[in-house]
Amino acid sequence: MDFAMLFDDHYVAEGYICIQSILERNATSRVFVLCLGDTVAPALSQLDRVIPITKAALEALFPDIAATRPPRPWAPYVQSLKPFLAEYILINHDVTALTYVDSDMYFWGDPAEIDTEFAGHSFMVTPRKEGSTRAFDGSCFSCRNDDKGKAILHWWQARCIEWCLYEEGGPNGALADDGYLNIFKTEPDKFEGVHICAHPGINASYGNIHTYTVVQTENGIMVNDRPLVCYHYRAFKKTSEELQELALPENIIEFIYRPYHVRLPIAPAALPQE
Repeated sequence: MDFAMLFDDHYVAEGYICIQSILERNATSRVFVLCLGDTVAPALSQLDRVIPITKAALEALFPDIAATRPPRPWAPYVQSLKPFLAEYILINHDVTALTYVDSDMYFWGDPAEIDTEFAGHSFMVTPRKEGSTRAFDGSCFSCRNDDKGKAILHWWQARCIEWCLYEEGGPNGALADDGYLNIFKTEPDKFEGVHICAHPGINASYGNIHTYTVVQTENGIMVNDRPLVCYHYRAFKKTSEELQELALPENIIEFIYRPYHVRLPIAPAALPQE
């Protein structure tokens, strides 16, 4: 299983330690990174098994998504690139299966757990908490290099070209990039080879971690008796040496947030937008 991510200068620190956590826990995985800022590629140059991809190369292969950049704000434009990045890697590299993760993810367990959960499927998504407007989370998905997996990417790409904004008002209620993934819930038979991840330790986050039983063992952090594989630190920024207040049980703060806070450098006060 290889990995993909994208980030700009605002997330270099998060991206760096996420990549480190993957490489430390798996001896063979490669990490493909779409570099969206001037400081990204230089920061990653000392890491093994990291393959940088330039924004220019991606946009040259997919001019239709590049054409949406002038009217589209930077943040949603970046989100819209996910399915294009996945296909770019499948086209240009010898990759059998690929998992995309957001840069503010951190791996606490063996990434091979994702491959085991993915099994023989062609596409895997992780669910958001029950009742969310977006049923599935675009911050972590897996795609196999086969016709079924690529058919889903192509459908998702076309939707992101049509609309990818954070406000309501998109076609058929679309919201950002992963609102389109609701199709797996509303039309479960539309695509073949789709698997809804049932492993609570894959893409756990602030929104659902409090619903699980979390314990620290000699084998690592366990979530509902399954290993915590990767945790998404959505919207978490280190602004001082003091850990920010979090509305979470104390054991989760101590096991999951405090160690990550220690690893993460203090975020700069401001960075220019692209």
